[in-house]
Amino acid sequence: MKNKMFTRMLSALGLIAMLLAACAPAQTPPPATLAPTSTPLPTRQPTSTPLPTATLTPIPSVTPTQTQTPLPTPPDDAAKARLFAQGERPGYQYFLTIEFPEAIQGSYYAQVDQNKPYQCSPISDQKNRLYCYGRIPGYDKYFTFTLYDQQTDLEIYSTQFFVPLTIAVED
Repeated sequence: MKNKMFTRMLSALGLIAMLLAACAPAQTPPPATLAPTSTPLPTRQPTSTPLPTATLTPIPSVTPTQTQTPLPTPPDDAAKARLFAQGERPGYQYFLTIEFPEAIQGSYYAQVDQNKPYQCSPISDQKNRLYCYGRIPGYDKYFTFTLYDQQTDLEIYSTQFFVPLTIAVED
């Protein structure tokens, strides 16, 4: 009996082993290696070349050429003018007298150091001297006096002058 039982057990174990073997996954075959193939390159396709578009060419216009317009000459010859006199006036005013070689015909104005306007007029009994006055520009230094023609605003004369430091002396 032991023998019979042993055989049945052995048969049952063999049957279970076969069932388990049947459920096991099959061994996968190794992957097949593919022979390398060349990939075809893209080929150029013929395209239509764009043609140039016709455009209108601008017609050149006549440009007037610049001609130099002669500026009116000041009526007085300032090339030989000179600073004749200068000094203080009351109320922080200062004057300069410019002497011309001949009697003054035109009208003029002046500026001291480009920012201080001076009024100018001929001296009545000395027609060749121009009297200019305005605010005193300062003391103890040089300043630039520039004379302009009233009608054209052209600079006709320029000079440097010195305003001394004055000390009032009481009696």
